[in-house]
Amino acid sequence: RAAAVRRTLALDHQPSHHKILYVQSSSEADLDGRTDIALDMRAFRDPAAGELRQHDGHHPEIIERLAEHPHFEHWALRVSHFLQDKLAGHEETKAASIALYCRAGRHRSVAGALVLQDVAKRMGIKCHVE
Repeated sequence: RAAAVRRTLALDHQPSHHKILYVQSSSEADLDGRTDIALDMRAFRDPAAGELRQHDGHHPEIIERLAEHPHFEHWALRVSHFLQDKLAGHEETKAASIALYCRAGRHRSVAGALVLQDVAKRMGIKCHVE
């Protein structure tokens, strides 16, 4: 599954030392309007998560459940298209900012931010998560 996610989110594989991704994870109320795109993570409902509620989005099972969710592929394609448009080319420094939000800003948005951070790292893109 991880390889499929990397392929879905892959940029143009050009040298990416001039590409920067800023990712903000928050509750809907905390959105500051300073990002290029805001992605609603509330579609990733997981009513069976029960005991995972005591954890946050850093928990490996929460990240895994996000990646296995039926909405994940559509979400990954949307992110991929956004990054292609925003970070395409290699002549000058390019930056993109993404806000991920959900109801509390603890589980889904955090897990999504960590997925994006991992993909960016594997592609050599600097990524800052808040």
